[in-house]
Amino acid sequence: MSSDNDLRDMIPAKFQCGKRLAFESLEAYYHAELARALHELKVYFDNPAGIGEHSDLHVEMRKKLEEIGNAKDCLSTLDQLAHVLLPE
Repeated sequence: MSSDNDLRDMIPAKFQCGKRLAFESLEAYYHAELARALHELKVYFDNPAGIGEHSDLHVEMRKKLEEIGNAKDCLSTLDQLAHVLLPE
């Protein structure tokens, strides 16, 4: 069983603050969501015939575009709120 000190050693110092860790976790989540949705949209564009289970490809593409927009909006909002959520 590892001690708290061992766990702290695994986390870079800048992330050891609980607030910072939560903020960075949210930021990483939305970056991952953005990358995932962008990748899926690119697959739809590059190989639409290979996506057989989607009868209405255009609807699926719009959903991915909305997911991209949402992730970008959330990242922008986090950036705007950083000074409030992470006061110096």
